[in-house]
Amino acid sequence: MRLINHIKENRKLLDSTHSIQFAVDDDVDSFLRGYISRDTPEEERRLSNLAIQYIDNLNSKGLITYEFSDYLFSGSASREAEIAGIKGALVGSILLCLFA
Repeated sequence: MRLINHIKENRKLLDSTHSIQFAVDDDVDSFLRGYISRDTPEEERRLSNLAIQYIDNLNSKGLITYEFSDYLFSGSASREAEIAGIKGALVGSILLCLFA
């Protein structure tokens, strides 16, 4: 959704090439931090061998970095709870207190 809004606000981006940063999936993050081992048989882990090859390729080119994300504070709704952000947690807590 953020990408769609960004393109709507910047129509000049169409028909050109630009680098855009995205948060990696939690499984990718776990792999990069060593919590998911490439030595575990493929059928027993959440990342396929092909996915690990892509991750290794991107990582070797320096395209995967750890940076602070403003979405932690501004994000309010998400299909993935780990990136819903503080705003979503705060609003949810207030609503729970009001209606519980």
